Amino acid sequence: AVGSAAGPRGRGLLDRVAAAGVLLGVRADSGAESLSGGRDELVTTGLDGLSDRLRRFQALGASFAVWAMSSGSAIDYGALRTLTVNCQAAARFAYTCQTLGVVPVIRVGTRMRDGTPAQRSAARAAALLSVCGHLEDIEVDLPSVVLSTEAECVHDADPVTGGPLVALPDRLGGVALTAGDNALSTAVAAVTAVCEADPPWPVTFYLGREVTRPALLAWRGRTGSVRAGHQALRDGLTTACAALGGQALAAAPGS
Repeated sequence: AVGSAAGPRGRGLLDRVAAAGVLLGVRADSGAESLSGGRDELVTTGLDGLSDRLRRFQALGASFAVWAMSSGSAIDYGALRTLTVNCQAAARFAYTCQTLGVVPVIRVGTRMRDGTPAQRSAARAAALLSVCGHLEDIEVDLPSVVLSTEAECVHDADPVTGGPLVALPDRLGGVALTAGDNALSTAVAAVTAVCEADPPWPVTFYLGREVTRPALLAWRGRTGSVRAGHQALRDGLTTACAALGGQALAAAPGS
């Protein structure tokens, strides 16, 4: 995150990263809190003071901000209420970003664990459809919004029209696919299938633990293993880039 590099030395690092063509971003929400006292009904927070925080991060070089939307359980009785409240908050976040010239990246339904695969897929599609509806309700510019959701392996079906991604409008600015709880290799297969299906919007990865975990395991804090950690990170990024079929790779913070 750009906020950790505020000093003179950090400023030099940010300048070098920007000169290399890397876009800098920041996690903008402040986590989740209980909506009604229920353990499973959570709402993402962080709207208070959002404009001031975005201006501060923008001054440090951030060009995009991430909002991790709490989508709730796929089978919880209060899922619709939770979804509605979270979509409203995500839409307000995106609107605020756009008024300041920051690209909003909204993570939707990336950690659903309850229910069957079919139930989770249906819940994810409903979440994507709902958040897009709320974005349009307050006139957020969809071509300037990136939505992030979990990459799914859709067997015997078009991954764009036969899964949750069918809920996304063609004019969306981009889709960033995360591996969720799956291994990078599984996500790569799913992303490759999406790219080969000729989607109407740009596709990239939302990378985090999937590439940093192997690098950290190779390094383990040992001075003599720094090169091994670097190599593991390069290998993960190379694998991800190959799946995109030449499209640009965007690694987002806060994973």
